Amino acid sequence: MKSFRQLCLLWPLLLASLAARETEIRHLSGTGPENAVKWEFLCTGGRNSGTWTTIPVPSCWEQQGFGTYNYGVNHRPGRDKPNPPPLADEEGHYRHTFRVPAEWRDRAVRIVFDGVMTDAEVKINGRSAGPVHQGSFYRFHHDITALLDFAGDNRLEVVVRKKSANESVNRAERLGDYWLFGGIFRPVWLEARPRDAIEWTGIDARADGTFTADIHLGAPAAKAGRVTAVVTDLAGRELGSPLTADFAAGATKATVTGRFANPALWTAETPNLHRAKFTLALESAKVEPALRAGLVDNHTVTERFGFRTFEVRPNDGLYLNGAKIILKGVNRHCFNPDTGRTISRAQSYADARLIREMNMNAVRMSHYQPDKHFLEACDELGLYVLNELAGWQGFYDTPTGTRLIGQLVRRDVNHPSILFWDNGNEGGWNTEVDGEFAKWDIQRRPVLHPWAKFSDVDTDHYEPWDSHVKKSAGPMIYLPTEFLHGLYDGGIGAGLRDYWDEMMKHPTVAGGFFWVFADEGVARADQGGRIDNAGNYAPDGIVGPHGEREGSFYTVKEIWSPVQVEMQGSNFEAITLKLKNDYAFTNLKDCTFIWKHVRLPTAGEPGEGRTFTQGAQKGPDVPPGGTGELTISFEHEDLDRNNRLYVTLVDPKGREVLTVSGFTGLRAFHSLPQPRANWAAMMRVPEESLPPDPVKETPRVEETADALIVQARASQFTFSKTTGRLVATTVDGHDWSFLTGPTLLGLKRQDRSFVPIAPEPTLMSVKHDLSTFYGTASITATYENPRMTLHWFVGLEGKVTLNYWMNVQGELDVLGLRFDLPEHVLKSKRWLGYGPYRVWRNRMEGGQYGVHEVAFNDATPGESYAYPEFKGYFRDWEWITLETSAGRLSVSHENSESSPFFGLGKPRDGVNGLLNLPDVGLSFLEIIPAMRNKFHTTDQLGPQSATPVVKDSHSGTVIFRFSPP
Repeated sequence: MKSFRQLCLLWPLLLASLAARETEIRHLSGTGPENAVKWEFLCTGGRNSGTWTTIPVPSCWEQQGFGTYNYGVNHRPGRDKPNPPPLADEEGHYRHTFRVPAEWRDRAVRIVFDGVMTDAEVKINGRSAGPVHQGSFYRFHHDITALLDFAGDNRLEVVVRKKSANESVNRAERLGDYWLFGGIFRPVWLEARPRDAIEWTGIDARADGTFTADIHLGAPAAKAGRVTAVVTDLAGRELGSPLTADFAAGATKATVTGRFANPALWTAETPNLHRAKFTLALESAKVEPALRAGLVDNHTVTERFGFRTFEVRPNDGLYLNGAKIILKGVNRHCFNPDTGRTISRAQSYADARLIREMNMNAVRMSHYQPDKHFLEACDELGLYVLNELAGWQGFYDTPTGTRLIGQLVRRDVNHPSILFWDNGNEGGWNTEVDGEFAKWDIQRRPVLHPWAKFSDVDTDHYEPWDSHVKKSAGPMIYLPTEFLHGLYDGGIGAGLRDYWDEMMKHPTVAGGFFWVFADEGVARADQGGRIDNAGNYAPDGIVGPHGEREGSFYTVKEIWSPVQVEMQGSNFEAITLKLKNDYAFTNLKDCTFIWKHVRLPTAGEPGEGRTFTQGAQKGPDVPPGGTGELTISFEHEDLDRNNRLYVTLVDPKGREVLTVSGFTGLRAFHSLPQPRANWAAMMRVPEESLPPDPVKETPRVEETADALIVQARASQFTFSKTTGRLVATTVDGHDWSFLTGPTLLGLKRQDRSFVPIAPEPTLMSVKHDLSTFYGTASITATYENPRMTLHWFVGLEGKVTLNYWMNVQGELDVLGLRFDLPEHVLKSKRWLGYGPYRVWRNRMEGGQYGVHEVAFNDATPGESYAYPEFKGYFRDWEWITLETSAGRLSVSHENSESSPFFGLGKPRDGVNGLLNLPDVGLSFLEIIPAMRNKFHTTDQLGPQSATPVVKDSHSGTVIFRFSPP
């Protein structure tokens, strides 16, 4: 046993050895845009060029007021652009002064750049740190030990060339469908570690507990030694015993192997992570044998990983840990409208949470390697990843591709979220470098060519409906890495129900990835921060540039819910849910169902409703892929038609997955209104419904040469004798004559516009009558070619009821009645129905039934971001109140057979948009338009999107009430 004096003498050496065990890092820049560090800077061209000033690092210099904006495809040669404008070729010159600790003198020091656009030449104290690095999205480093002054200041100089001197780099990176930036856009730091050190590690941890790790040394080992690996969970609890591997002098790699019993496995549903601490120990005679446990001249690194086994089974599917998985994914760029490609850690996690919120479980790194903290978010939150070498319809030459693949894989190899490597995109693959991924990847993950058939997977992009059906049927695995191309409010959610239902019929479909996560609209520093989407190139997202949710966000959330819920029925005291478990690894008994029973308000009542009772219960025992039922019992108060039960599914992690609702009152589970079968029966007044005492007072009807004027106390309504329509209204002295109609809407889509198919009906007769039973005046207008009847009832209190019937047949994309209602009089709307987002005929899902309120806005999704939109089409409504310049207009229907949709205004579309939509004023509609996407018209998107053939008549009832301001 050593004496206390001996231990004291050894203690300084022991402390020094411990301090040297881990790599020490000192940032020269900030870690992101939120704490960027000012460096000296000069830009050689474009805005604010030719003068030394300062710039935050990391950043994209365009967003700091320098240089020239370029959008990649605008500079790509093509048939429409035989001589495109050249790429901006300005340079950024950076200077920064730093000091290093004196104790680093005996270590190896390197400078690390996490990402520079595009060519980077680095000097330290006037001397070159290494070769010019080419390739924007990849981490690189230079050993600068011999260049440093450990006693004074050191001068860093970096010349960044926005346009690469390597044309293959420009083809792969600088001509893509995205904004181009220049600059040191990711962090820069110094690393100090022992001269003999671990360079990097590759881990292969399998679902059966098998663990293999290659520990790569920075240089041939100067001495023999040993590598030790200690595996723990994130709480620090060790799994089994340490694993060791000895190596001889001159070795460049050591491999440790072992097996752990029953480790918690990583999946997107159960993202269980572990850590491996690797220690490199070299032979040493400097200290007594009892201290030769790797405390001198050694190095320690810690890597996070997950136990999991991924397989592609040809003509079958994708399997993780032996279970088939379906990828529900989206493509994502690293982008922020204010900071360009410079992304904070907080944004990476926020983006990953938004993706998870849509019930997605996968993300494709289009079209380049992302920030490492985004992959860390995917590991932690549970997202399957396709990681991609840059290349958009152009690829790196073989030497460059070979080098960059090594950089890509070495940085990211241990992320359990990564299932595939992508070698470029849409022809941007150099097949000569396909084999390079496996040279660096101990897991030998499969490589994809997005848009092509490769590695037993068909990843074809943007298939129209007929081809989509054929590819879904197999026999090859079908995984479109881009589909349902978003643009403005089209694509992604529009058409998804048909596409996804077809895909889920076939066992060889492995999922798909939408294009794209976010609109890539840049806040132009040269235009006062205006969001510029490069015309219609960049507004393709399911969220806006700042994460604003579009309507399709919620459609995807509902359709891709891992639990599909169907309301089976109600006996007014209980409700039964039919459940289908689409999870791959989660039993529904581990989920929670939270419910509340609500009475929703009528049109004149304030608030969002009154909760009768609420509760929560665990789900039934339904394994992955199974079906089951859940019955919820609740206290019953009345049979009001507006009673509704809301049920929210919460997953085992506490995340809200889906909320569904169903009526529990008199109309239990009636969904869309059904057309009346017998107009004559509707018009008859049953004797038992007549009031016992006739009303003595009735409105007055004055007939002029061209009008019928109904005076109902303080209200006056004028109906045209030549059209049968309401043409003027005055209530309590307020003029409502801006509301006129209705006219018949019968439209069909032709290309990007809508044309009338149903002609204007010809008026046959207008009749009026007075009812002393109800105290009403009635006006009946009948039409033909096509046949239509309008039956107006005006009550003494000024309530106006319109019963309508129409018989319009043929192919129609819009059908209903339209009232003129100019937009300039509208202030806000409040309604009971599904919302708050609008719907299309091929995008019904995603709304919640309840009371919604939206102020007037004139948003263009993808160009302006006031969500939810005011204008458009809205489903399953009970009542609407519109605040106008003349007062409040309330519209309702008092039976379940009225029009299923109401429409408002003329929704805007973006520049070179998808559809020139009609101005529907205030309309009550039986058929609403479907929405196309960027590449496909509605007739290429499946049955929901096809133009309906109308054969039956339609009828309904709407009631108008006018209130003063």
